[in-house]
Amino acid sequence: MKYTIKTAHWRVPSEARAFEGWLEGSPTLDERTAELAKVARLRENWTPNSEAWSQLRDLERFIGQRVCIQFWDPIMFLLEDEGPYPVLADCQGIALLRRERFLQAYLILDRIEDRPNVSGYSPAKFLERENKLGFTLAPIAELADIGAIR
Repeated sequence: MKYTIKTAHWRVPSEARAFEGWLEGSPTLDERTAELAKVARLRENWTPNSEAWSQLRDLERFIGQRVCIQFWDPIMFLLEDEGPYPVLADCQGIALLRRERFLQAYLILDRIEDRPNVSGYSPAKFLERENKLGFTLAPIAELADIGAIR
């Protein structure tokens, strides 16, 4: 059983990611200004939408299972074999935490194993190991896909 996330409904709009997927040259000053203003508007009003809550319900079926997780990196648009390599982990649950002023969803993971490949990089930056809950957390906003391991 595999679940692919086509839209990151839990991802809060940010200036840092405003130009991800911009494929044709550099944006002009006017394009930059317009895009950053759009991101600021979206960020100001952002809350989890119905699709975000639906994603959580879909991800609940992985609780209690050994899973393989692929995190998202924009380079995967261009080069399929690039990006963070997958991790194996026991999915223990889902946590909702407030980050800055935004509600964010996380998978609670245990027994994490990296699955290195030749053209990828460590997914460690996606895993939050130091937090108030004392668990390793994986932000749902950064998932590309997840699958159960038999």
